Amino acid sequence: MVDAQDELKHEERVLPIKKKSLSFEAQDSLKEINLGTNDRPRTTKASGLLVEKDKNHIVKIITKYNDFFAWDYHEMLGLSRDLVEHEFSIREGFKPHR
Repeated sequence: MVDAQDELKHEERVLPIKKKSLSFEAQDSLKEINLGTNDRPRTTKASGLLVEKDKNHIVKIITKYNDFFAWDYHEMLGLSRDLVEHEFSIREGFKPHR
């Protein structure tokens, strides 16, 4: 039977980082990437935690298969506007409530 002390010693061997030194954000920051041109931007976001080499690799792949993505509504053929548009009925004289 393994007791708590043995478990802790094993954990320290596997992860030799002091637990108090570990810190991270609950949500990583996102960096905006333009996959288009200045005249016709095609922006998306990628994790700010990506190393430059990985980010460049992902951008290269997405750019290569750019025609697989719909960047504007008119490029999404066969998609009903009823599915993507929301309408809020507001009575005249009433102020919208959040």
